[in-house]
Parts: sequence; structure tokens; C-alpha cells
Amino acid sequence: MATTENTTDSKTMSKHAEIVCYLTDGEEREVREVADELCEDKDYLATDTINRSHIRMVRNGVSVRLSEDEYEKLSDVDDLGMRIVYTERDEEVYSNKLYGFGRRLKDDVMEGVDMTSGLSEGRDWLGYEVHVDDETIFSVGNKKPKNMGLIKGGEVPDGESVWIAEDAELPAVILTVDITDVSPRVYRWFNETVIPDIVENIKEHPWVCDKRTLSCDKEYSESGACYRL
Repeated sequence: MATTENTTDSKTMSKHAEIVCYLTDGEEREVREVADELCEDKDYLATDTINRSHIRMVRNGVSVRLSEDEYEKLSDVDDLGMRIVYTERDEEVYSNKLYGFGRRLKDDVMEGVDMTSGLSEGRDWLGYEVHVDDETIFSVGNKKPKNMGLIKGGEVPDGESVWIAEDAELPAVILTVDITDVSPRVYRWFNETVIPDIVENIKEHPWVCDKRTLSCDKEYSESGACYRL
């Protein structure tokens, strides 16, 4: 559903939607393991060992974390009530961030999508945004892949739960779509031509087993995420 704003010049229309792309056919699995299996050119299970240092100042029972520069300045201070605690430890971290997997899916589904031929003005920027002058009027983004429950998608009546299985742990990538302050004609171009092309590419993508589209006007908030219908 679109939101509208009346100004002294003309009516403008906006929309925020989210497309939840489930990566398994109902199977609960850790999202990083699934990403590693699906993406052949990145090892999402590889790890690196890094050395991290932690510096804290303890004074009057209060502990404060310090930067390296702060530590250098305080290391020679003669204050009997202050104690500097410096610790080092090795930590194992994943070599590749999961956000890159979501960006790869976004890049794939945006390939070949015509975003500008129906506009009198506007330029394609990087294949996932449309700019007019210095303003972004259309954009597609991605969130970090995560495990989440199964939602209904589409229109959900007031008072009815958005969830089919709220406690499920399904691996998913959420793509975001924004139309921002455009005329009704431009809105129709994006909403009736561009977004359906993106959705069709998602449906055909080999990584995606199921997708649910949300138009974010009514808010159903869970852990800071946008599950809005």
C-alpha cells in the first residue's frame, strides 16, 4: 500500500516494501551453513584467528574501556586510586561476512531489470538505485541474512497474526524496496513494472525456495525488524 503526501506543488507517493527470500523449503538450518553451500565462490565457514587487546581503567570500583591512545596518555599517570588492566587474547572469527551473501543475491536479481525507460528523467546508479538530480527516488537494498520465522506475507487483516510459524528458524535474506516522493505516474512505473520484474527474478533464482512480500504500512515489530503489512 502506498503512502501519499499533498504539497503545494503536487501530490507525491512513497512505498517501503520488504521481500523475504527463504533459502530452504521449510527446513530449519543455520543460515551460514546454507550460504556456504549455495555460494560456490565464497567460503562462509572459513575462519581466521585474530589477536584482540582490551584495556580497562579501574577506579573507585568503576571500570572504563580505553583506546590505545588513552592508554598511552594514562600509562605514566601517578594515581594510586587508578588501576590499568591490559589483556590480550586470540579470537576466531569468520573470514567472510554474511552481508556479502545477501548483496550477491540482490545483485543477481537486479541484473537486467529496466528501472528507467518508463521515466522522463532519472539515471540508473549501480544497478539498484534511480537518481533524479541528487535525490534517490527508487532503491533496492539487502539486510544481513538471518534465521527467522515463517510469515504469511500479502495482506493480513487488522488483529490477525503476521506469523505462520513465529518460532521457526528458517534461513532467509530480506531485500528492501523503496519508492520515495514521486508523482503518481512515476509511482505506477516502479510499482507495476519494475517491482514485479524484481519479484519474478527472485522466484526464478536457484537460491530462493520461497518468498513473501510485505508492504510496510502497518507495523508488526519483532526484535527491531520490519515485519509490516
